[in-house]
Amino acid sequence: MPDCTLSVIEHEGHSIGRLRIIRTNTSITLAGIQLLPEYQNKRIGTNLIEQLKQEAEQKNILLFLSVEKDNPHAKRLYERLGFRMVGQDDQEYHLEYRAKSN
Repeated sequence: MPDCTLSVIEHEGHSIGRLRIIRTNTSITLAGIQLLPEYQNKRIGTNLIEQLKQEAEQKNILLFLSVEKDNPHAKRLYERLGFRMVGQDDQEYHLEYRAKSN
């Protein structure tokens, strides 16, 4: 996938998940974030998303993501972090984070 970066998320020297990001000149897309269950709800994902928000703000571009409709917990997290729904399809909600200056 062009412009896509796949990273392993590590904590204290252990692989605990993965992060897939697509960057273009006009946007950042969080294309996937997965954490092992024992590392969920520990602010690791939140911290990574906050870093992406800061990057989008610094570059004055939009940050996009999609969340499966059967994952209301994740949707609430993203909305709490400032994302708003901009669309949906049969399986996913599509959200964006727009810096205040956008």
